[in-house]
Amino acid sequence: MSDRFLKRLGKKVKKGMRGWPVATVAFYGPDASRASKVVVGIIASEHEAVGAMRDWKLDVGDVRNDPRIAEEMLDFITEQGALSVAMTGRIIGCPHQEG
Repeated sequence: MSDRFLKRLGKKVKKGMRGWPVATVAFYGPDASRASKVVVGIIASEHEAVGAMRDWKLDVGDVRNDPRIAEEMLDFITEQGALSVAMTGRIIGCPHQEG
């Protein structure tokens, strides 16, 4: 049951583009093996900037394996009315995001 939300998130990504708004999911970390932060941004329509945005962080562990974070991400995506979800396939190392 703990990975139920992780599976639901993965299914939303696999469905591909189903319309606007689109939720974008990006993972950040101190190196290529551990994601310590995830950011979800909502893009209302084509050619628009990210509107609503929320992030989650973990000091220990990997955010990609945390079912509580996955559940909160799904709740945020649903609250924002996103019809599509796009997610990076790897960790993005970004100094200004990682502190």
